[in-house]
Amino acid sequence: MLQIPQYVLENLRCSICGSYLSSKPLMIRAENKQVCGKCYKLLPAYEKEKCVRQIGLESVAEVLVFPCRYNTQGCPYKFKWCEDKEHEATCPYRSLMSLSTDSSRYCNIDDIYNDSQSSYGSELHCETPQVKATFSYKIKDKTSEMKNLSYTLDIKGNCDNTLVIKNTNTEEAEEVELKMDGTVFLGSKPELLFSDITATPVSSHNIYETLRTYDTREAVCLQCGKIPNHTDYPIIGQNECLKYKSNLCVHCVKQLEKEAKTLCKNHKKGCRETLDFDSAHNHETNCQFNDYKCILEPCNVNSTLFNLKEHIKNEHSSEIFLTNEFNKRLTSKDDVFVVFCYGNIFKCVYFYYKSFVELTVTYIGSSDEAVKFFYEVIVNIKGYVISKRSKCTNLNTAMLDKGITFEKSELVGAADKRLNVEATIRIINKK
Repeated sequence: MLQIPQYVLENLRCSICGSYLSSKPLMIRAENKQVCGKCYKLLPAYEKEKCVRQIGLESVAEVLVFPCRYNTQGCPYKFKWCEDKEHEATCPYRSLMSLSTDSSRYCNIDDIYNDSQSSYGSELHCETPQVKATFSYKIKDKTSEMKNLSYTLDIKGNCDNTLVIKNTNTEEAEEVELKMDGTVFLGSKPELLFSDITATPVSSHNIYETLRTYDTREAVCLQCGKIPNHTDYPIIGQNECLKYKSNLCVHCVKQLEKEAKTLCKNHKKGCRETLDFDSAHNHETNCQFNDYKCILEPCNVNSTLFNLKEHIKNEHSSEIFLTNEFNKRLTSKDDVFVVFCYGNIFKCVYFYYKSFVELTVTYIGSSDEAVKFFYEVIVNIKGYVISKRSKCTNLNTAMLDKGITFEKSELVGAADKRLNVEATIRIINKK
């Protein structure tokens, strides 16, 4: 079995959960986004159809040894491909902060003398004594021998974390700042000559309190109520949860298949829908907070459906029909016209063919609302009335073969005659 270098492992991560590709089947989606076996099994059917299995990569993975996904936090556990079942969910290192892959901080000093002092500042954030960092001096052009190296380290709590000393007898905790002083002998065998740790109580307090506030429009993990610290839209169980500081939220994962929910991708634009995992795609396709382009040429306005309605009504009122019933002349030239009625936008497309004509009315909005509307075309040919009715299509429905058609011979009496007939078009709200 082969162990993999860390820089190679970074290219073998799942694009959904961020873990290594250590479970089968290994799939790939558009834009070379790799998906591990665990996440693939949780994808809805329409997403699975877009995936392609990587048989070649699976053959290579069979001879590799994978580390725990929390190996950068210090976990030493390793396993063969597809053999880890429960370890990562219960790994004791999952709550630790990740260590930098480059744990050494270097300080270059051109000239060092016995009585010289050098200060090098660096921040190292940790939540456990198991986390450590290495500081190294690179010395060039050394002009004299340096026997001893003295150091001073100031250790404080950062952000919301407080550095405390706890009395095990009284269970009382006191906030402190630590200062570490020491001297190291730099002989053939380095030796610690002196070391001292001083704990100073933090007696001063700010007159204000820093509060952690969140934009209420930000995405929230709907099971545990925590706000993910990233910009992706949350699908429960697949995003980083602040409570556990890992790429999986324990409570969410347990209920993923039965109670998985997500916020609409347009939640920052104002959509407040909370969606079941399987229904999210259908809603997001029809969401009124999607970007809708103005259908009147050459206007380039692109906005939400509500804003688009206001724009068309106010800016293009002279170019559109503002009633649900109007007359339109059918000729041998294709045409596109817009109707604003019932507080909604309708796009009418007229096609002229050699032997027949077709008229389609499309509702601009969700497919669920489109089913409420019908349209009727009435043609009066020398006292003979022809009336046809059809359902309005929506933006996600192909228009071909969905409209009302008239044979040219019905309208002018012969296929070779010039077409110039007036028709009455009526849009009907089914309610």
